[in-house]
Amino acid sequence: MSSRSARWVAGAVVFSAAVFALTLRTSRLGRPEFCGPLPNTCDALQHADVVFLGEVLGTSLRPRPQDGSVAEDAVNVVNFRMLRVFKGDATNAGQEWSGEFHERALAHRFIKGQRVVVYARRSHRRLLETTCGRTREFNSEDAALSEELMQLASCHSAK
Repeated sequence: MSSRSARWVAGAVVFSAAVFALTLRTSRLGRPEFCGPLPNTCDALQHADVVFLGEVLGTSLRPRPQDGSVAEDAVNVVNFRMLRVFKGDATNAGQEWSGEFHERALAHRFIKGQRVVVYARRSHRRLLETTCGRTREFNSEDAALSEELMQLASCHSAK
């Protein structure tokens, strides 16, 4: 193998390792350090514009326009069946509702069939933002979901 090929292979290995490490660091199991600690339930509720438990019925990604500004994110239009609403302009439980979310590297990835507790704030563009927040998926039998909903209800009733 020539030295040029060896350097290319070594560079590819280093790049792959860096991508793998970043993926692990920003996966749902971990949180990037710059996000800080996960906010507690009541703080997350207080600072969010919309908080609800919903089932993702589908998503539709509108990519960033190619001639648009790099500051403009892609938009993910997410359709939910609302299960419980705690705050915001989302429709009542049992009904369908759609929200437009910023599609960013550290935003929650909504997938059809997920049951999610969404804590989102509105950006200056009126899009919903979940980056570095408390939004996450729960299994319907998960004890953590029951605990999260009880905490939200107690925060909500304490107002």
